[in-house]
Amino acid sequence: MLRDKLVDTATRLGVDDQLRKMRAAVLPRYKYDRVESENLRKLLKSCL
Repeated sequence: MLRDKLVDTATRLGVDDQLRKMRAAVLPRYKYDRVESENLRKLLKSCL
C-alpha cells in the first residue's frame, strides 16, 4: 500500500523515470528491466 502511494506520487511529480534510472544504477538486476522498458517505449513510439 505504501509502495503504491510512493509510485503514484513519483508519477504525478514526474520523477518516476529518474528514480528508475537510479534503481538500475544501484541494483544491477533492474538494469535489464530498464533497458527493455526503454526499447519497448521506442518501438511503440515509432509504431504509433
